[in-house]
Amino acid sequence: MATKTMKYEIRRDEKLYNLLRDIQYTIWRIKNRATTAAYDWQQFSFSYNERFGKYPKAKEILGKSVSADVYGFLKDMGRFIHSSTVDCAVQEAIKKFENDKIKILKGEQSIQQYRKNGSFPIRASQIKNLTKVNNKKYTVKLSLLSREGAKEHNCKGQIDVELRTGDGAYQILDRIIEGSYKLCDSRITKNKNKFYLLITYNFESDKVETLNKNRIMGIDLGVNIPAMLAISDNKYYREAVGDVKEIQDFQNQIESRKRRLQRQRKWCGEGSIGHGIKTRIKPLEKLSGKIKRFKDTKNHCWSRYIVDQAVKHNCGVIQMED
Repeated sequence: MATKTMKYEIRRDEKLYNLLRDIQYTIWRIKNRATTAAYDWQQFSFSYNERFGKYPKAKEILGKSVSADVYGFLKDMGRFIHSSTVDCAVQEAIKKFENDKIKILKGEQSIQQYRKNGSFPIRASQIKNLTKVNNKKYTVKLSLLSREGAKEHNCKGQIDVELRTGDGAYQILDRIIEGSYKLCDSRITKNKNKFYLLITYNFESDKVETLNKNRIMGIDLGVNIPAMLAISDNKYYREAVGDVKEIQDFQNQIESRKRRLQRQRKWCGEGSIGHGIKTRIKPLEKLSGKIKRFKDTKNHCWSRYIVDQAVKHNCGVIQMED
């Protein structure tokens, strides 16, 4: 099975958008509280082990799993939100902490802090009655609210939402409707004051790769050369992936532009000053995220290339150094 995601704009409706902002804000608070709770449990586990010589089992101490316990005391915070969304958000936060735990405890990484404008989950069971109007417009019912929330917001639990799409993307919705694609748990996100439904779906892939699990591609990570590839049964194969100079050149270019802009800002005219310092430094803020986005893009390209090379050389396993 292949799994993919496609983004669809949710048509602007002020009442709906205000509701989505409320959910987004509340889920942000819940995920940060859930992360703190997971950290607290980890600290308690250390203290328990020091006193009794063993780590505690959550079900023996709490009577349930950590995620179920955290959901139990955080559900009131999101009482107006559909319980599936709250439960899924709590599980995401705890899973993220568990994945990062070793690096956090070693002091190599800080605890995840979620952003106010981040996305929030919506289960497949909360997405109902997907209907086609035309190739650019679809309607769907989203279960976003609890019964209490529906009363508070004076609306039904299932909310009618209009999705906007275009060439290529509408075909995916058609296949979900006809049943050849299966709708999976998805997300709602926000970008530039617009909300989007990120629909995740899976389908039977026409191309089935049968790879040799005994053939291993090893990856050594480095600084000047981000990744060096080798194959377990081919002593002649070595391939360098990426070049740190590419990132350094881009970073130097952006830093140089920022320095020039900083010097120019003190001479800027009235049109650039606007309401004060916020408007004056706006051009600098636009540049600040460029380096990170460039690094993320290069990392994605390099990692995609590594996977493609593993498939090309019939490697069923990829091993990376610690």
